[in-house]
Amino acid sequence: MTLSRLCSVVLVSLILAGTLAAPASAGPIITTTFNATDRFAAHPLAILPVGDYLQVSATVSGASTPDPFASLSVVATQGAASLTLPFFPFTAPIIVDPAYVAFVPFAGAPLGSWSITATDSTGSSAPVLSPPIANPQLIPFVTGIAVSDNTSTPAVSWTLPDLTGFDVDFTRIRIIDTSTEVQVFQSLLPATSTSFVVPDGILQVGRSYIYRVSVEDVEVDAFGAHIENRSNAFSGVVQVVPEPAACTLALAGLAGIGGSTWWRSRRKRGAVPPEAAPVP
Repeated sequence: MTLSRLCSVVLVSLILAGTLAAPASAGPIITTTFNATDRFAAHPLAILPVGDYLQVSATVSGASTPDPFASLSVVATQGAASLTLPFFPFTAPIIVDPAYVAFVPFAGAPLGSWSITATDSTGSSAPVLSPPIANPQLIPFVTGIAVSDNTSTPAVSWTLPDLTGFDVDFTRIRIIDTSTEVQVFQSLLPATSTSFVVPDGILQVGRSYIYRVSVEDVEVDAFGAHIENRSNAFSGVVQVVPEPAACTLALAGLAGIGGSTWWRSRRKRGAVPPEAAPVP
């Protein structure tokens, strides 16, 4: 038997014996956790609640199914309380790892650490604790969110509430595409900020957006830096339209094309002498 023939026989035997199993998957891994009071003013988005809530969430990586997160189950427990955290597409593409989020009515919600575990067909992740909410505060909302114009680089402004007695560290602005209800941009600002100019390249002409302005209390403890309390206010829906200069140029171009076509048509019929035709 030749060497190549022998190698083939040995390979087939190993496969049939099941000794060439695929490498073991690392399974799901919880990369971050979140636990904070989360207030939401009125808005038209279906994916976010309205009212006072506790947000419990986690981001997960390393799942092994063909659709990596289709069969993933994420559960948070605290004492007798148990929460299933459903997949939450809202944060893409801002957050790389998929997020799993539950909103619990704030009144009577447990405020300690949650033990969060992710499970798929390969097994369960190690449980990871979320930060506790040591000093819960229902932070008031900003008001009067206004967008300067319908261009792709508008200025967004708002009025801060009276924050006396509240431990506030940052203001954050987010931009949400209303057709997909996905967050497309965010920027962290100083706590005293009352305006922001949207950078070029974020908004698309013809699409509509909502601006979300959050006031955040960030704590630093054994869990690191994390949001402990937050309020979220929203603008109305704003559609981005072409800027006037672009519209004028487009209309002028169309008019020029239409005029040239008309002159050529008239000239073919002998109605216009050659020297009267428009200059290209």
